[in-house]
Amino acid sequence: MTGLSFADQKFGQRVIGNKITSGYALPEGWEPTLSNEPTWKMGGSEEKTTWALIVMEPDTSLNLKPSGCSNHTYIQMFKKTEELVESLQAQSAESLQDLMGLSAKSAKGHADRFQSFHKLPPKQAALIFGGDALRAADFSSSDEKYAETHLRFVSGLYGVLRPYDDVKPVRDVPLGAKLATKKGKTVLEFWGDAIIKQLVKDATGTAGRKVLLVLLVSEEYEKAVPLDALPKEIKAIQVLFQGGPEADTRKARGLLGRHLIRKRVCLVNDFQEFEHEDWKMDQFKSRGSKVVFTWVGDPVEGSKKEKKGEKDSGDKARKGDRKEKEKGKGRKASASR
Repeated sequence: MTGLSFADQKFGQRVIGNKITSGYALPEGWEPTLSNEPTWKMGGSEEKTTWALIVMEPDTSLNLKPSGCSNHTYIQMFKKTEELVESLQAQSAESLQDLMGLSAKSAKGHADRFQSFHKLPPKQAALIFGGDALRAADFSSSDEKYAETHLRFVSGLYGVLRPYDDVKPVRDVPLGAKLATKKGKTVLEFWGDAIIKQLVKDATGTAGRKVLLVLLVSEEYEKAVPLDALPKEIKAIQVLFQGGPEADTRKARGLLGRHLIRKRVCLVNDFQEFEHEDWKMDQFKSRGSKVVFTWVGDPVEGSKKEKKGEKDSGDKARKGDRKEKEKGKGRKASASR
């Protein structure tokens, strides 16, 4: 593998960490990392000293539409991503299907993409991974600046991503996926404590201030952020959406993330301002380090959505099986001739 270049290969540019080597300037139309100055909400004394870092996970669907955003930054954990991609390049399409939970067709496409990973066109993380609920493409310029400092994605492929870090058009690798590397048997073991260390580094960039670390992630991704590893100036809040369909739960995380960014929320009490007809904040359960929203939507509709998701997955699997059988019959017929 020749390296993960996010710059213009025609001029021999290569990105190391957050810098382009070989003395070349950033490509035309690209900007360096946005300001990392704190942008906490002004108001009461606690608001002046509390700084929020919102942690999300990549959406399972990719937005591959061309980006109209001019802000570009570069992945921070470059070397580890390169090492992980090399391990993924050694996997067959069948292995990737199991490892990433893909259909046979998508697994074949991802196997091809990993082989040419460094040549794939990049796009900003929040725009490709953010999902329809976060709608990062609709952020105002001030929202973008705020998000750059206050939003992070925990990723199995990239470790920790800032919203405008350029990434490649491939699905994120699940943190719980089984992948043998020099570091262990799973993707989570590969990253070890690197993810939590990077989050702490990003969160404590404003020395002397309190940090509210808002975890808008599933249980799988939460494992990469052990709360006992956080310094005392960082208070972690686990946001839980309970009782709703899985698809609605994922969407709710994105909607709340958008709300926190656009409203510049940095106090736990302000979570009550998030309103949605299907979710209600549970004041009794929301204690200590947890904020809990319970499903108040139509249980019948929720059940239908779950069953539809199961049916769609089953239909896709059956179609894949039929295609494989047809291919097998074709091979047998050819052999008999």
